[in-house]
Amino acid sequence: MDSERLLIERARQRLSRQALAEQSGVNAHTISEMERGVRNPRATTVAKIAVALGLEPEELLGKAPAPSTSGLRSRKEDRSSADEPVHLTTLLQRMAAAGSAARQVASDWRRESERNLEEGRPLTKYRTLEMYSFHNELSRLYVDNLKALLDSAELGVVGITTGGINQYLSPNPALWSRELKEPLHEAGVHIAALPQLINKIELEASQQRRGTAERALYEEFNIENNRDALNEVLAKVGG
Repeated sequence: MDSERLLIERARQRLSRQALAEQSGVNAHTISEMERGVRNPRATTVAKIAVALGLEPEELLGKAPAPSTSGLRSRKEDRSSADEPVHLTTLLQRMAAAGSAARQVASDWRRESERNLEEGRPLTKYRTLEMYSFHNELSRLYVDNLKALLDSAELGVVGITTGGINQYLSPNPALWSRELKEPLHEAGVHIAALPQLINKIELEASQQRRGTAERALYEEFNIENNRDALNEVLAKVGG
């Protein structure tokens, strides 16, 4: 089961876990466990979710393998000219996708919060917890793939092609090219920025609830602010 594909596809389609659960008929908790890679679902469950996302079941089942040393010798061993490094496209695509998903949901969450504030609607129960959970899953995806990349670089089994020349990736990220590092850093920054945004949304929602409660109390006890009117009358009487 490709948990990362499921997580990113759900984010791309701007679906909450609950929304996907309602569309697929699969429990939201089950979807959460699938995205975290702690549940090995039945084929029928995968099929239901795939249909809800407009995918083929094979697209959620066909997880790409991690970098392998198959056919390659270690950096510390002699290599023939026929040896070629394992390309890191899959790892980079996963991290970039996580950053893209973070950027997209941040935009969606801002619009959702602004709309709720304008319409005076309270934030849905547990909404910010769901946001935090999604951030954690994106963080896990990014960190796990970055660690896999660093481990593969340390083993000398992952490389890039520059100018038609295959080069093994240095285990020291400081030596990586700007073209490689900048997209990875940008993706990580988008993910790392989510908690601050969630805190802001949470604070605004709290202030909105407090304001709503205060207005309800004033209406219940029929409290009006007549201070200005009273002062105006007193000024006339005093004059």
